[in-house]
Amino acid sequence: MVLMPKSARLDLLLLFRLFAPHGVRCCLSHLLNGNRLRPDLHIENSNRLPMPTSLSTEEARELINDLFSLIDTLRFSPHLDFHNSSLTEEDYQAWTGWSLKQFDLMFGYISDYLRSSSNRPARNAFAIFWIKLKTNL
Repeated sequence: MVLMPKSARLDLLLLFRLFAPHGVRCCLSHLLNGNRLRPDLHIENSNRLPMPTSLSTEEARELINDLFSLIDTLRFSPHLDFHNSSLTEEDYQAWTGWSLKQFDLMFGYISDYLRSSSNRPARNAFAIFWIKLKTNL
């Protein structure tokens, strides 16, 4: 068990709509390169029962501030852009399950059938489509 990194807590919030407060621990096997939540991870939360809880004012304030801290991290972080070369090999692996080379190869196969628009390049459209298929969104 390791301290869950902030980036993995963000992934948990975005992908599964689950909030993990600062200081929560997780198995190293659930993390990709010890940093991000594994994209192929399945979390079954349909069987969870709501549990009554009582928080002090201070505990509630800390939880809300921690949640806002995660939201601020998202607001000020660069947006996901597969057209930009700033994405690392790890980013490609985490989001698509493919290496950069594999992504380029697949994009090469279908790029003739995609068009760019003023809102997004064809490369981003392909990445978004593949991520939605992969994550069943």
